[in-house]
Amino acid sequence: MTYPGWPRYTDQLGAVASAERGPTAPTTLPWPNAGGAPDFRMEFFRHDQDVALSIPVQFPHGRRLGSNLGDFHLHLIPMVNPTTPGVDDNVRFDYAYYWLNNFTDAMPDRNLWTTGVKNWTVPAAAQYKMYVVDLFSDIAPPASEGYSSILFITFQRSGTNVGDTFNVNSTLSTQQANLGIASIDAHYLVDRFGSFNEASD
Repeated sequence: MTYPGWPRYTDQLGAVASAERGPTAPTTLPWPNAGGAPDFRMEFFRHDQDVALSIPVQFPHGRRLGSNLGDFHLHLIPMVNPTTPGVDDNVRFDYAYYWLNNFTDAMPDRNLWTTGVKNWTVPAAAQYKMYVVDLFSDIAPPASEGYSSILFITFQRSGTNVGDTFNVNSTLSTQQANLGIASIDAHYLVDRFGSFNEASD
């Protein structure tokens, strides 16, 4: 059953805490604090490491079957401004994903997944402001998709790559942690509240 005004986009909230860490995990530090208690702790990408996260995204059954994924994106907070815009303001992300259909597909080896690179330019006056950075968008689902399909995603900030030039130190105790990870989510179309069955209406 569909409803007036649908389909519409909705968020798939993927908390950073639920992600699997790579060999180099994000750095966890308190948000800058002048003495308040307790601390608010956040995870950070460092500019001297290749920090990797892996996230499986199972879409709710209200998602419009057969519709493309709107986008998968990060909410990021630069902890410092670039020193010289155009010189030290680029952040590089490498990513891979595979959208697995329920019951019918076999998960391929990782080297057969779709891969890509996202370069993001940190604005000149970005300190402590939150930005939405799309890693990829407009992704087609598996053929003959049913409910409970899962999009498997792995990505990293490639801080040791020469293309990642945002290497300005912050004032945190780990100065290389210059990019806060506020949230990770995706946008997709919905056209119902859910389904009666696991893989179909």
